[in-house]
Amino acid sequence: MADLPIKPGDDKLAMFFAKKKAIAEGKDPEQAAKEAYAKFHGKPLEEAKAEVKTEVKAEAAASVDAAPVVEEPPKPPKTPEAKEFFDAANFKVEELGKDSSGTLMYEVSVEDIIQVCKDLKAQRKFNLLNYMTAVELKKGYQNILRLESSKHDEAVVLKVTLAKDKPVMPTLTEVFASANWQEREAYDMLGIVFEGHPKLTRILNPDNWDGFPLRKDYIGPLDGLNQPIKYGVK
Repeated sequence: MADLPIKPGDDKLAMFFAKKKAIAEGKDPEQAAKEAYAKFHGKPLEEAKAEVKTEVKAEAAASVDAAPVVEEPPKPPKTPEAKEFFDAANFKVEELGKDSSGTLMYEVSVEDIIQVCKDLKAQRKFNLLNYMTAVELKKGYQNILRLESSKHDEAVVLKVTLAKDKPVMPTLTEVFASANWQEREAYDMLGIVFEGHPKLTRILNPDNWDGFPLRKDYIGPLDGLNQPIKYGVK
């Protein structure tokens, strides 16, 4: 075998045929394979395996030495920008704790809401009105806003409660353009009037719709579209 040109894999092929021949002759196939391996590599198979294990251990040790694991100290807790702002401000606000996502909530007076939003946007970079929604409470109608700061990766929820006999507040469209359609929806469904809005018209219901569907005292019209469906009746 030593006189033949050696190619990759020839040692395994020689070991295979050596085992096959040994079995046919009634000899130990494993011993025959080891002898064939030794002829190709000039060393016993066990010695070669031991050298490979030593090399693997050396490489692993070198890898650990070259790249030691450094434990980074824990990052200090982030200072809530919104809380700093409200702690220092003179606005009429009430801290309401945190919502289910851990976001700070504040009750803001209707007189201060515009300036609060302007200052949060200018001073603290709360540049995104994520959403605006509204609900009816016993004490009035409440407009709820979530502002987010892309710079500080933080959010704050502002709530403005309006009297039921006068659900009116200034529009936020001059601060956040995205308030446009959201204010129209609050007007359409709950009747909240946003003074200064560029086009405060209905957005979900027809312009001539009567009443505000999300108010608790709302009674829908009984017209052709709202009658019970009568199947099979001509």
